[in-house]
Amino acid sequence: MKVTLIHWSRGDREFHPGVAALSAILKRHGHEVKVIVDDNTMTPESYKEHIDSWKPDLFGFSCMSFQWAPVSDRAHWVKAANGHLPVIVGGYHPTALPEMVLKHPCIDFVCQGEGDLALVELCDRMQSGGDLKTIANIWYKERAGGGDVIHRNPLRPLIDDLDTLPDWDREAFDMDRLLQDVGKLALVWGNEIMPVYAGRGCPYACTFCANSSWLMMYRGKGRFTRKRSVRNVIDELKRLKDRYRIKRFEFWDEMFCLGTGWLEEFCKAYAEEVGLPWTAFVRAETCTITNLRMMKAANCQILAMGVEAGNEEYRRQHLKKRTTDRIIIEAFDNCREVGIETVASNIIGLPYETPDLVRDTIALNRRLDPHALYFFHFTPLPGTELYDVCAKEGYLAENQDFWYESADTMIHQPSLTEDDLDRVWREFRELQREIEKKYE
Repeated sequence: MKVTLIHWSRGDREFHPGVAALSAILKRHGHEVKVIVDDNTMTPESYKEHIDSWKPDLFGFSCMSFQWAPVSDRAHWVKAANGHLPVIVGGYHPTALPEMVLKHPCIDFVCQGEGDLALVELCDRMQSGGDLKTIANIWYKERAGGGDVIHRNPLRPLIDDLDTLPDWDREAFDMDRLLQDVGKLALVWGNEIMPVYAGRGCPYACTFCANSSWLMMYRGKGRFTRKRSVRNVIDELKRLKDRYRIKRFEFWDEMFCLGTGWLEEFCKAYAEEVGLPWTAFVRAETCTITNLRMMKAANCQILAMGVEAGNEEYRRQHLKKRTTDRIIIEAFDNCREVGIETVASNIIGLPYETPDLVRDTIALNRRLDPHALYFFHFTPLPGTELYDVCAKEGYLAENQDFWYESADTMIHQPSLTEDDLDRVWREFRELQREIEKKYE
């Protein structure tokens, strides 16, 4: 089977771990794969040229919610180039809204949840002429003379042993070039930073986060939070260190610190065998002095933490994030004590938020004094609790774009008007500039 996998990008992040994982496992099972990064400059003619020249048997898109509009357009481009070429869409958006996505006239399959084994099984059956109607995780729109028939299949169990999966297929991307570009690869800052992962899943169900939807969906389907073995992770890092020019590793786990036993083993092996600086995303609760000293000894350089909202009662009531101000402050202070830099991530424009609540967030961040400060406009993701809240209250924009770095698609609520949001955004930006100047 010949498979084309598309990662649509706004021209910024050009590496996609999900696409890299799927490419790797398809190749392991004998299928041919071409990965295309559509940087939003490709045209219908570009798609037709690729389809005519390479003649794929399956065309796949990975789709977060903010990518749905361009992916929807490009599905039309695929069918215009070859009306018989099957199109599959996977990722968060079709997982949350499979019925809606399959209503698209040019989409034949939706993959829900983890796609590794499901996509391999689909390609194997397509190649052998097998039954396409009974593949777990795959919803199939069978085109029949009397109308389309949707085959809705259940989820398969989660992949318990992540060591059985191949390394991400970084060679499918122009990784050597991406490593040199600031803003094309790493999530924090700098160049020559290699994204890696040590596990999947997060045990928390924050109401704004896509993870909460998957956590509920996968109940009874196995362990949701899983770690690769330390040896498996270290061996990959050593291979990457030998192959690429790397200054720092950046772990893209939803939450890096899961279990002190695994962390202790990892830090010891990393210090002895890898040694490069590294970055990870963590919860404040895990940033104890004991953990941080282990991580610092293993050359951890930067830790990023979600603060989200600066009012403790608001976080508890509306975000279901029960992390207290004391825990957050201690986490940042502990990092400063051991010499690990910090990144604070925040959201503004949340449901029921007021200008004073946003200023609570600004005040907390001022107290935390992180080395870098990020803040994003709230965008309600389908399948999350806060999306349902916004729908019930009538806060959703008429044409929801789901993009979190622009106020253009903000929710519309009486407690925080567009003028209010603009005002507090500028106040937040002022603090951000102060921090940038202090630590430049």
